[in-house]
Amino acid sequence: AYEISTRDWSSDVCSSDLRFVTVTDVTDSAFTVVWATANATVGTLKWSATGATPNTVAHDVRGEGMSDVVHVATVRGLVPSTRYLFDVVSGTVTDDNSGAHFGVTTGPTLALAPPDSIVGSAVIASTGAAPSSAVVIVTAKSATLDSAPVGALVGAVDNGYFALNLGGMRTADRQSAFVYDDTTSLTITALDRKSTRLNSSHEWISRMPSSA
Repeated sequence: AYEISTRDWSSDVCSSDLRFVTVTDVTDSAFTVVWATANATVGTLKWSATGATPNTVAHDVRGEGMSDVVHVATVRGLVPSTRYLFDVVSGTVTDDNSGAHFGVTTGPTLALAPPDSIVGSAVIASTGAAPSSAVVIVTAKSATLDSAPVGALVGAVDNGYFALNLGGMRTADRQSAFVYDDTTSLTITALDRKSTRLNSSHEWISRMPSSA
C-alpha cells in the first residue's frame, strides 16, 4: 500500500553557483542542510541562535575541506523548539538569503520510535555505475499529512547503496511523529552532479505500521 516515486534534480544543476538549499532531518537537537553547486568546492555552514550573527562553522559530514558539487552539513547539540539561523558558504561565496539568513526551528522532544527502514541504490543511467556522490531526499505524504524531509548520502564507496530509517520521520511542521497509513506514498529525490541522470530502486526492509 506504499507507492515510491522518484524525481531527479541533476539536469537542473547547471548554471547558478548554489542551488537547492534544503533542510532535512530536523530533530529536537539537530538539523542537516543539503545543497549543490555548479562546480566542486568546499561547502560549510555558519550558524547561530536567532538574535546573533551566524558565525559558528559546521563542516561537511564527510570531513573538513571536502570539495564536491553536493554538500551536506549537520548542526548538532541544539535546544528543542528553538529557532536557529544559518548561512551557506560555498568556497568564497556566502549565501545569507539576501541578508535575512536562512532559518530553521528544532522540534520538540518526541518518544523514541521503532525503526522502519528502506534500502535502495542510485546508479548513473547511462553507465550503470554508482555516482561519485549524490544525496537522496525522502518525503512521505498521506491523505491528511505531509512529512518533513530526511536524506542520505550515496556514492561510489557505497556502490550507490543507501539505507534510511523512516521511523523517526516528523510531520512537515516537525512538531509530531509522521503516522503512516495505507494512503502513504514516498517521493525520493536524487540530487547529483550536473548532466548526470540517476536511476533508483528501493525496497522496504521493515514494514511500515498501518493505522487500519
